[in-house]
Amino acid sequence: MFTSLEITINDRSYYWVMEYIVKKGIISRHLSLKTELKNDKNIKNVVFSFIPSVGHHLLIYDNTFIFVERSREKNLISDSFLNNTSSSTNGRSVPFENIRLSTFIWSKHIFKKILTNAQIYIDKKEEGKTLLYKTFGHEWRPFGTPKNKRPINSVILPEKLDEYIINDIQTFLNSSTWYIDKGIPYRRCYLLHGPPGCGKSSFIFALAGCFDFNICTININDIYLTDDRFIHLLATIPPRTILILEDIDFIFVHNDTNSENKNKNSNVSTSNSMSSSTSIYSTLTNNNIKTLGVSYS
Repeated sequence: MFTSLEITINDRSYYWVMEYIVKKGIISRHLSLKTELKNDKNIKNVVFSFIPSVGHHLLIYDNTFIFVERSREKNLISDSFLNNTSSSTNGRSVPFENIRLSTFIWSKHIFKKILTNAQIYIDKKEEGKTLLYKTFGHEWRPFGTPKNKRPINSVILPEKLDEYIINDIQTFLNSSTWYIDKGIPYRRCYLLHGPPGCGKSSFIFALAGCFDFNICTININDIYLTDDRFIHLLATIPPRTILILEDIDFIFVHNDTNSENKNKNSNVSTSNSMSSSTSIYSTLTNNNIKTLGVSYS
């Protein structure tokens, strides 16, 4: 008697499991090619990986026989429904896929072990790196390959400013109990302003590397960003991330009825942006602080 576990392509673990079972030596007669472009130390490398193709395969895991079937349907789905960007096709439709793991019913505990170890394997691959998340529809997804951590001393700032911010963040991270006891929302927000290219984004990436955080970015000037979508994204931010609200000044240009350059793209209200710091700590970026309202500046 057999038991099966089905994992669909729109589940986050689909690619974890696929990559992990290849590492564990799945026996396949039919292979598919996966090509990745990596830029490591300014050297571009092309990495070719062979993964199980559509069909039946065999995996021997912890002395247990596991039969693997990968299926692909003719029906197409938008890649905005996928939880992994390694297969992102920039908004085009992709075939719906799934993999089915089958084993003897008395060995079904092996499924949980595979899933757990697949997650550990992916986490180790990303260890020591910074992940960048971007919005796709109403969800967050990793964007691109994990980046090497940027040293904090690689960013030149006014004297002792970086030291002040690092100490402030460290104090904040050690003060969660105080915030909870006082009933104060546990969050921190910084406004970085200056002309393009002055190092705002570089400093944020360096801070993320310093504290082993990842980064989420929201472009306030996104034409499809509404209040409802904005609030939902804030409520579903991945753990241990810095939230970057880019070009926050577009909100004020949009709401300024006297502005000759009134921007029509930003659909996020000022009140929602003011209460947006729902991650542990957040940063706002702005090219010209004079465009901000009194509440910010």
